[in-house]
Parts: sequence; structure tokens; C-alpha cells
Amino acid sequence: MTSLFDQRRRLIALCVSSMLTCALFLGLSIWVLIAGMIGLLLAAIIVSTARAGRRVTECMAIALPMAALIPLDPIATPIIVGAVTLLIHVFLYSGWSDRTNVRIRLHSQKTTVFGFSAARAWRHLVPGEGTPRQFWRTKLIDFATDEDDPLTLYLRIGTNSGIPKEAMVTFLSKNPETSCQYLYEVAIEDARVPALDETNVTLEITPDTPHRCVVESTLVHEALLPRLALTRWFDDRLGDEWHGEALRHTTKRKWSLSRNQTGERTAAAVA
Repeated sequence: MTSLFDQRRRLIALCVSSMLTCALFLGLSIWVLIAGMIGLLLAAIIVSTARAGRRVTECMAIALPMAALIPLDPIATPIIVGAVTLLIHVFLYSGWSDRTNVRIRLHSQKTTVFGFSAARAWRHLVPGEGTPRQFWRTKLIDFATDEDDPLTLYLRIGTNSGIPKEAMVTFLSKNPETSCQYLYEVAIEDARVPALDETNVTLEITPDTPHRCVVESTLVHEALLPRLALTRWFDDRLGDEWHGEALRHTTKRKWSLSRNQTGERTAAAVA
């Protein structure tokens, strides 16, 4: 089941949208609060039971107040909401933007304090340095080192469909139990153009005590597809969620627009 906390942005969006829509129809009253509770419950049901369709939640959140502003018989509102939700979903997630040069850049810096040794943090955070069960990505099935390049790994990651996806990790630098930098690459199978989901990860591990360490990390997505960026923002899953066993953590994220300047290289890599 999808964590409701991870999906909190979707829950909040549909809750607030439901309240706004009710206020447009009925004015400020107790029904506004009731509508908000209904929206919150509906969003929770959608993200918990239909993960593949969870993006309908934010589309519906946009569609509800838009439908309320259309001067038609209120009886037709459910049909209007359904139609507008579908149109918004097509606009946001159908993939037409894949063919444009518009991309999203994400720069994420995180400080994480772990209540265990630097050696264990190294195995927990760095691909290939421990067993698949020790790695922070719980869906890691297995990995293998490239026969010709010991700094390149091939990973198999479990998916909800049951068909593993393959990822490649290329280390740019590695100082055991201290620091590393690597590229994490996955082909985007449903992209309208050949594309890689490429992440640059830098880790620095500093022992605090024999049983405590501090990890400074930087994660950079240079050219995310817009629809993937939006999905991951709502999912709150951006690729550095390794703080599950942390004592505490702080995160600073910066989003910005970028251009697809690596299209030829990406196409060649995917081919």
C-alpha cells in the first residue's frame, strides 16, 4: 500500500479543491468542511488502492473548481468534472511534452545523521558495496559488475508490474567508506523520444562516533521530463529517500527549468 504521508500533497490538493468548489456553489458554511473531508477521504482511497491511477487525484483537484465556474445545470457537474479531469490528465501526463526541449532540473542537498557506523552507512547507501538487502532501495533484486569496467554496475530493480527494470551505475570517483560520486541511469520506456532518467549522486560520509555518522549528499537531475518531474513532486520520491533509518535529516531542494541539450547523447545511449 502506498504511504499516505508520501502522498500528502495529493491529499491536500483534493481536500482544498473540494472545499473551494463547495464554497463556489454554496458559499461559506459547514458544508465546506464536510466537502474537504470527503475530498481527503476520496484522495486517500485513490492513492491507497489504485497506485497506477494516483495521478487522477491532482487532475481532479484542478478540474473541480473549473467545473464549478462553468455556467451549466449543477446536475451536469459530475459529467463536467469527469470530462475536465480527463482533459487535464491528457495535458499533463500524455507525453506530448517529451518531444519539446523543455526539461526540469532538480538540485537536492541533504544532511542525514545515522545511528550506526560509517562502514554500515557505506553499505547502505552505495550501490554494490553490500548485499541487495542492505541497500536503501528495498526493491533492489540483484546487481552485477561489468566484466570490462569494475566501476560500472548493472542493477535489477523490482517494480509493481512484476517485471524488473534495469539500471546502470557508473562511479566517477570512490573512496571506500568516505565519499563517492556516481551516475544512476535508467531508460524511460514509455517516453515519446529516446530518453534516459539520469541522476548524478555525490555522497560524503563523516564518522561522528564509532556508532554514529553524518552523510552529506547532493543529487542532481539535469533534464527530467516535465511529466516525470510533476509525478515525482506529488509522490515526494526524487531518488534520495535513504533517510528511513536516520536519526534526523534536513533537505534543501531547488527546481528550475532547463533545456534538453543532451538529446543526441541520450538517444545514442538508449539505442
